[in-house]
Amino acid sequence: LPHELKDAATEIVVATLSSRVTQIKRNGDDPLSLIQDVGTALASTRGSILQLSALALDWQGSNVTPDDVKTILRRLQVQDGWNEMNRIAHRLGFQIPSALAAFQRLRDNRHRSAHNAGTDVDVMDVRAMPADILILASCFDCLSSEAARKLRDGDSGYLAGTVVKHADIKLRFLESRGSQVAKLAENSQRAVKVCPDGATAYSNAIVRARSAGEVLVWRDGRRQVTNWEPAQLP
Repeated sequence: LPHELKDAATEIVVATLSSRVTQIKRNGDDPLSLIQDVGTALASTRGSILQLSALALDWQGSNVTPDDVKTILRRLQVQDGWNEMNRIAHRLGFQIPSALAAFQRLRDNRHRSAHNAGTDVDVMDVRAMPADILILASCFDCLSSEAARKLRDGDSGYLAGTVVKHADIKLRFLESRGSQVAKLAENSQRAVKVCPDGATAYSNAIVRARSAGEVLVWRDGRRQVTNWEPAQLP
């Protein structure tokens, strides 16, 4: 395993387990299943098939911080995580100056509102929330899924420490055009194929995307991203 991921799968998991057990018990639940799952995951690090505990990609505090997101991506061999999220966001077609700024805006508004029910949140921030969440989720998912694909496939470069970059990710687009759906390559407005409906387009495109290890991206008639599927991980 790459050094960062090896530490996350072992030392980080052990260090995080105690606080999560305490939290579960405080909520009145039984932590036994978590403890057993962690034990199985730790034991798997000695074998040929890794079962990565969710705690390896957990955060330490009560709320996720920008540094937490950067650290989680770094554990997956994605260096310079926030800038890589910016780069994949632009390739997906999102008009956003900074993924980090979007995250901080969401986090700060949530934090203020959680501690003061009378907090006045700017109406522009409220309107931007759905788009900000979509951008952050899709970009993080694209990068982490590419890292997971390399790990699953036993990619020799990845296991030796080669970092994951946005350029490693291949994109395939489906775009609504009236009642029809067009299939497009990245950076192209010319359809490779036009299908009569979304179901036909999806069933055809997902097979090809899985075969080519691509992320399948849906866009509406305004060319705005509405959904995505990391098809490189069937």
